[in-house]
Order: sequence, then structure tokens, then C-alpha cells
Amino acid sequence: MVESGKNLEKIIEKISILKNEIHQSGIAGLTNIHKHCENLIKDLLNIIYDLNLKNLNEETNNYPGLDLGDIGKSISFQVTADKTSEKVNYTLNKVLRFKHYVTFKTIKIFILGSKQGTYSIANIPDFKFDWQKDILDFDDLIKIVQNLDPQKIKQIVDLFDNELQYAINRFQDEVKIIQTKSLINIEESISKCNLKYYEHFSATLRFSGRNITVPVIFQTLSELQGNLLFKMFLQIFNPIFRKSSSSQEIIFKDVLRDKGVINHFGESILKISPNTITYEYAQYKNEATLMTNLDVEIKPLLALLMMSSRLFKGNKPQIEVHIDLSTNGELHYMNQPGNLFSVEHSMNSFILNPEIFQTSKVLHDLEIENIMDLMEEIIHGFSIKEAYPNTSKPFMQLDRTNQATALNYINTQLA
Repeated sequence: MVESGKNLEKIIEKISILKNEIHQSGIAGLTNIHKHCENLIKDLLNIIYDLNLKNLNEETNNYPGLDLGDIGKSISFQVTADKTSEKVNYTLNKVLRFKHYVTFKTIKIFILGSKQGTYSIANIPDFKFDWQKDILDFDDLIKIVQNLDPQKIKQIVDLFDNELQYAINRFQDEVKIIQTKSLINIEESISKCNLKYYEHFSATLRFSGRNITVPVIFQTLSELQGNLLFKMFLQIFNPIFRKSSSSQEIIFKDVLRDKGVINHFGESILKISPNTITYEYAQYKNEATLMTNLDVEIKPLLALLMMSSRLFKGNKPQIEVHIDLSTNGELHYMNQPGNLFSVEHSMNSFILNPEIFQTSKVLHDLEIENIMDLMEEIIHGFSIKEAYPNTSKPFMQLDRTNQATALNYINTQLA
């Protein structure tokens, strides 16, 4: 009994360390926290509940909204650091849309941190979800662990001893990347063009699972140079913009210049490094109101994503995508015919909110549904500035049917 008591104290201590690391990572801007401790949480839940949870994104393609699942016992978990009712409802809507409740009769959500005291959950007609029982956090697990047999408590101690430091290292490595100085020096460019307000977009793709060198990435991109759509989407990949080349790094730069309009400047950079491609774009104006249709930001990202399947040569890809969009003004989404984003028509004015928007996603395949999920996360960074009468949706909505048609065409041209 004494040993079990000591082991229980160790578990509580380890969980406190993990919760603090998650909290600090969130403050530093790490958005895909769950991906860095997913396996640790999976193994922990397996021990506590006698389950055989698997990582659904690795086991089966296309499981938006769910992370872990035990098909035999028909139970699944979404693991998230977002504790809000909005996040819970978003997950449940995904479960409904993709009919995951057919495979998994029990849907649970595990909050990395501390859950809210109460939740407002939308009506769910197709399956039961009781937020008081089905939303869990670390405090709930500690209560359960206290009543486990000594053998299981020892298993949990061993799990934390073996896996906790690995998860923390992944957090810290990711935070270092986030805090790395961007390729575009915003302050320097503002000084050069003497314009006050800016929009800055950054997209980083990191390839895992195999070693992909700079020459291989460059050669793969070069194979598409004769493709008209590729040229339109990734205009910066042009010899006239290449500024430096080595076996470890190639940089293309469209230098700061006016955009053909008074007091409106822009610039962009593409950097290729081992296993990584980064694209950045910035625009500058004297007016606090900046406009974007997101084409110049997202078209290069889509071209790079669609091309990525060539890098894995038929093998299952694993691509970490990190998006950063920021402004010191008021960035408005401009809905026009022919935009890359197919959004449901609205007379509302949508602005970037918050002014620094970040999202991260790990793609285990390049299915159109997963790419649309990423696009949807980006447009959900924009919300209504001032609602018109009889409008209820505070965010833009992706027209997934039309968007899928557009993306399928792009994919046939670039994949």
C-alpha cells in the first residue's frame, strides 16, 4: 500500500508537469498541442479504461473530428487543448457529418488541461452525448487512477517515465520553431516603404517519415514548371527570383516593391530546406483597412501540398502544416467571383479575429476532405465585424461541394 501511495503521488506530479508544459506551449502559440502527446494520452487511456485505442489518422484514412478509437469496444476520443463549447460542438458536427457514430457508439472528448465548469451543447439527434460524463480532463483521470489496482498504477508510472520527457521535448522543439524569426522582416520593410499597416502570411510544410533533401524537393518542383496552373499558383518559383542556392537551402525572393497602386507594397519569399518548405507573403498600406481574397496566400500553399504526393513516391505522406496570419490593422476578407475559396454568399464584412491567427495540422494523406478541413480552419479565423439584420452565422462557411470540385481539378493538374 505504501508503494502504491508513492506511485500515485508520482502520477499526480507527472500530470502536473504535463499540464504546465501544455499551458506554457499554448501561451507560446503552439496550436497542435494534442499531436505532440497523442500517443501518451492514448496509452494512458488504454491502461485506465482497459481499451485498445489506436491513432485513427494512422490506422484509417479520413477521420476528421476524432483522434483515437477502439473499434472493438466502439469508443473514440477527440484529444484537444481547446476546452470551449464551440470546439466541442465543432467536433460533434464532424461526427455527424461523417457518420462516425455508426462505428463508434461512444464519443468522448479529452481536454488537455482543465475543462470548463459547464458546456452548452447543440441538440444531437443521432447519438447520445452527455457533456458531464463524456468530456474528460486530467483531474477526472486522477480521480479514476486513485481507485485502480496497484499493478495498473505501476503501469502508468512506467508510462510517464518512458514517454513524458519525449512529449515535452516535442513541445519545446515546436515552440522553438514558432519563435524562430520569420523570413520577412516586417519592421524593416515598413521602414523602407514608409507605410504603416501590414498583413503577413506564413505557411510551413514539414515532411516526416523519410529524408527529403533540398535537391529532391527542388527537382520535384522543377518538374512542374511547364504546368500552367503550377506557374499561376506558385509564381515565386521562378529562376528570376532565386537569390541563393546550396545543398542545404534555396531561397526565392520577390523583393519589396509597389503593387501598381499608390501606397501599396508587397513582397514574398520561398525557402527550401531539408524536409521543409516555407512560403511567406506580406502587403503594406497606409490605411488600417487591408483587403484580401486569400488567393495570393493560399494558392502557393495548395500548389505545394498537391505537389507533395510526388515526394513520397506512392508511400503514405505525413506533412505538418503550420499557418500564421497576422496584421496590425484590420484585415478584411474580400468575397469575389472566381476566388479560390468557395464560401457561402454573405453581405457581411468579415475581418481577421484575432489579429494574430495560427493553426497547425498534421496530414497523413492528401485527401480533398482533409485539405478542405484545413481551408475551413483558415476562413474561420475571420468573423463578422458588423452583422446585417436576419443574419446568424458569425463565421464564413465553406461551400464544400463547390470547393471539392475546384480542389479535385487542381489535384489532377498538380499531384
